[in-house]
Amino acid sequence: MPRLLGFVLRQVGSALLTVLVSAVLVFSALHLVPGNYVDVLLGPQATPAERAAAVSEYGLDRSIVVQFATWMGNLLRGDLGTSLRSGEPVLTEILDRAPITLELAALGCLFTVLPGIALGVCGGIAARRRTAAATRLGNALLLSLPEILVGGVLVVLITTYVVPFTVGVWPDPFTDPAGNLAAAVPPAIVISLFGAGFLMATTRRAVATVLREPYVRADEIRGVGARTVYRRHLWRNISAPVVTVVGVYLASVLTGAAIAEQMFALNGIGSYLVSAADQRDYPVVQGMVLVVTVVFVLINMIIDILYGVIDPRIGRRGTA
Repeated sequence: MPRLLGFVLRQVGSALLTVLVSAVLVFSALHLVPGNYVDVLLGPQATPAERAAAVSEYGLDRSIVVQFATWMGNLLRGDLGTSLRSGEPVLTEILDRAPITLELAALGCLFTVLPGIALGVCGGIAARRRTAAATRLGNALLLSLPEILVGGVLVVLITTYVVPFTVGVWPDPFTDPAGNLAAAVPPAIVISLFGAGFLMATTRRAVATVLREPYVRADEIRGVGARTVYRRHLWRNISAPVVTVVGVYLASVLTGAAIAEQMFALNGIGSYLVSAADQRDYPVVQGMVLVVTVVFVLINMIIDILYGVIDPRIGRRGTA
C-alpha cells in the first residue's frame, strides 16, 4: 500500500507540472501568432487612433509577462477570463456548450469500446482460423477511413435522403430524446471510427499473444474448456493494453468532437474553440485549451494509476 500511495502521489505531481507547463506554452504560442483580436475586430481600414483605443480597452497594450501573471492569478481564483467577443465569462460559455460535447464523447466512447473490444477478441480468437484475413481487413478499413470523408458522406446522405437522422439541430435530450439521438448518432459514429479500429487492433494482438502462451497451450492439451481458459488467462492479461488504448482515446476524443461538431453544425466546445481561435479571442482559446489539457492529463493520470493497480510491477518500478 505505501508503494502504491507513493506511485499515486508521483502521478499527481507529474500531472500538476504538466498542466503548468502547458499553460505557459499555450499562452506564449497564442501571443506569438501574428495578428490579434483588434485586427479581427476593426479590420484593415481602422485608423491608428481607433486601434490604439481598442488595444488599451482590451488590455493588449500591457506586456506579455503582466498579461500572463494576471491570467494565472485569475485561474487560481477559478476565473478563466472574459470572452472578448461576447463579453461573457469563458467558464459560462464552456458550461453552456459542454452538454453537447459530453454527450457526443459518451456516445463516441460507447461506439468505440463495445465493438472495438468485442471485434478484437473475436479477431484474436480467429487468428488461428481461416477467418483471420477477414478480421484484419475489417480492422484496416476502420483505421484507414478518414473522419472528414465519413462525416461528409453522412451529411450528404442525411440532407439528401429521407433518413431518421438530422444535421444542424440539437433537441433537448430530456424533452425529445428520440430527436436528440437522431442528431447525436451520426457525429458520434464519425468520432468513434478510428478509436474502434485502434482498440480492435490492440485487443486482437493482445488476445492472439495470450493464446500462444505455453500455459494456455498446456490447459488446452489437458482438455480444459475454451470458456475456462478465457476466464482464467485471457481477460486479466489483455486488460492492461486495452485500458491504455481506451485511456488514450478518451483523452483525445475532444479533438474528434471538434471536427464532428464543425461538420454537423453543432454548437459544442470543439466548434467554439475553432471559432475563437479564428477570431483571436485570447481568453477563450487560453481557457478552452487549458480545460482540454486538464481533462487530458487527468484521464492519463487515472489510466496510469489503473495500470499500476492492474500490473503491480509498474508501481514497484516507479518506487525503485
